[in-house]
Amino acid sequence: MEDDMLVDELLAEGGGDGADAQQQDRRPAAKGKGGQKQASRRPAEDLARGMGALKVGPQGAIVVLPGDRVTEHVTAAALKLTLGTGLAQRGDDVFATRAGTLRHAPPRTWWVEGNQRRYIPKCEDHVLGIIEDRSGDYYRVNIFGPSAALLPLLAFDGATRRNKPNLKPGAIVYCRVASANNASAPRFPEHCDMEPELSCEAAGHALKKDWMTRQGTFGELMGGMYARCSLMQARRLMQPDCAVLSALGAELAFEIAIGENGAFWVNSAGGAPATTVIINAIRNAEHHPVEQHALIVRANLATMRAKFGSGRQGSE
Repeated sequence: MEDDMLVDELLAEGGGDGADAQQQDRRPAAKGKGGQKQASRRPAEDLARGMGALKVGPQGAIVVLPGDRVTEHVTAAALKLTLGTGLAQRGDDVFATRAGTLRHAPPRTWWVEGNQRRYIPKCEDHVLGIIEDRSGDYYRVNIFGPSAALLPLLAFDGATRRNKPNLKPGAIVYCRVASANNASAPRFPEHCDMEPELSCEAAGHALKKDWMTRQGTFGELMGGMYARCSLMQARRLMQPDCAVLSALGAELAFEIAIGENGAFWVNSAGGAPATTVIINAIRNAEHHPVEQHALIVRANLATMRAKFGSGRQGSE
């Protein structure tokens, strides 16, 4: 996998094992002006041991860099672990493969949260995409990843050859990633260059609704407005206790679909003005602490009401 390859490269650059590190230690140190010894900018033993002590950020958060060993932190809570994005296991050690903050979801799930700019599709991710074209038995969908994804024409609950959705270019769809390169490459190396495949069918034992009822989890999103945010903000919006969505829900009635690819869709009963307020509040909240999210929502609502002279739009 990509994470394992990155760990191997980092350890190889750092000297690999302890013997190599000791050999590098016996090399003469570089001398600067006045003959004084200068410390190496990237000691091999630091990489081999996980960069030494980890940096502690605000509110006790643990900040990690690629190559940091986090074994002691992740095994303190449980012996059987579930490693998420940004972590890889090599032997008995766990290493970080990306820069960010080490996060923990009890009882045994760990991952690294970072403000990654480009979305990399992973199996079972929920994403929003834009239909670009139809080719043969597939739709080509832009999910803002390295390449376009493929959505089969029959990948909808209850779809048949005669009875299936007819999506036009520009349509917004909410779907899940059924297969992706980084998940299939270790088992099927010959498939490593294939485009991700999407599906609008409910997975596993989830409640399945015929696509014609428009009551299913996935499918085409009608009306509303589509916007984008950072991947980190999208993950925050998915949390059950998201402060900005709770503050918005207390003032406005709306529905929202959030994709792990940094895209979201909002439809409010208050029309375009209320929908615009929701989008602006979500975007502004990313750059402010949680304690200020309610103030941001009230400020946006006050601006809307002063401009359009409306009350609690969509909350009735």
